[in-house]
Amino acid sequence: MFKTVGLVARYDKKRAIKLTEELTAYLKEKGLEIFIEETLQGKVKSDGQFLPLKKMETDFIITIGGDGTILRTCIAIPKPDIPILAINMGVRGFLTEISPEEAFKAVDRCLKGDFKIERCKKLAVSADKLEAPDALNEVLIAVDEPVKILYARIYKDEREVLTSQADGIILATQTGSTGYSLSAGGPVLDPQVDSHTNMFA
Repeated sequence: MFKTVGLVARYDKKRAIKLTEELTAYLKEKGLEIFIEETLQGKVKSDGQFLPLKKMETDFIITIGGDGTILRTCIAIPKPDIPILAINMGVRGFLTEISPEEAFKAVDRCLKGDFKIERCKKLAVSADKLEAPDALNEVLIAVDEPVKILYARIYKDEREVLTSQADGIILATQTGSTGYSLSAGGPVLDPQVDSHTNMFA
């Protein structure tokens, strides 16, 4: 089913580096062509090809780290529909549910086609003439001077949905509802619900 795999890991965690090396060797034995994120060059011992994330057009990607690693990967990869298997080396791991101990079993299941894809929505945001990259987690709209109030009109699909005066506004996706928005008192959204949340500071 899969012929090529990309590996992305936290380069500042020894356990993540070690697991990357072990998975690289394991996947090579399985006959897959391996591509490793270029920031790991010189840290990971492998004869796989090192590539920047923006050029990683593989059949699937394995991330080894925390939620930050998967978010960084989602922003940078060239195609939004590349499946990602996320192994948790972080603290919370809302997005990364696979433990290091389950990594090889999870990889085997992927190679056999025994998996389910959970699709995550992104926010496409623009402000006046400023185009921002799509956000998987959240977007913070704030003034650049703390003493000023933010006056904002928010539109969805060219229809005004909100007018507000605040110090800042957090727009969060279902995925992002467990991040900054949650720490600001926002609700946790089910990933399957077609919704987003707005929080005001």
